[in-house]
Amino acid sequence: MQPELPANSTTAAETTPADVAGTDEIPSYALDDLSELGSYLPPLDDDRLRIAPPAGWHVESRSRDHLARFVRDKTRRVPLPMITVLVEDADFEDLRDLNADNHLEFADFVEDGLEESTREALAEPVGPLILGDVRIVRYVVKKTFERNKKKFAADREVIKTLKRGRVYTVLLDVYPNQLVEFRADAYAVVGGMQLHTPTEAGDASVGTNPAGDDKSDDPVPDEG
Repeated sequence: MQPELPANSTTAAETTPADVAGTDEIPSYALDDLSELGSYLPPLDDDRLRIAPPAGWHVESRSRDHLARFVRDKTRRVPLPMITVLVEDADFEDLRDLNADNHLEFADFVEDGLEESTREALAEPVGPLILGDVRIVRYVVKKTFERNKKKFAADREVIKTLKRGRVYTVLLDVYPNQLVEFRADAYAVVGGMQLHTPTEAGDASVGTNPAGDDKSDDPVPDEG
């Protein structure tokens, strides 16, 4: 399935889900079809990775819970859209980096690992996609967030890639029916990922920042 991008995207205008449905071809987008990026952050994940926010987005304070978080509204009066970058060690040894030979295998692994509650909330199925030269697996779920004791509905696109035995997950959270508007922003973050050679000292990474950097009024999902 080829996820839809905003109407100003060349690929979105020329390619639709029907063009690749029922074929063995993995859909793809060129980086030129995605949003522009802002300045790259210092290396993250113990000096392994460099990423950049979409142009016009704001970088949130570092947290123990994620590598990076980008928001459109710097004041956070409007909490979404929001892009969150997570990382974890891959819990398998056979796959270290995604390539043409194991891309579909990784998609199967992601799908098999979904919890039942996530399966029930799926709005778009698990499927492979290529962003520039970055291979990913993505799906969409319906979410309910809570902020200041008030609940609101949201759509979440989950994007996963595998680099050097590390699973990087990018979460795009938006209000219902806004995925197409902001999808190219999240895809640009993933497509622009740059591997970085770790130094002996390394830079501050996930889990090394004081809890005081967390924003207590961030929207919290009701479920994982």
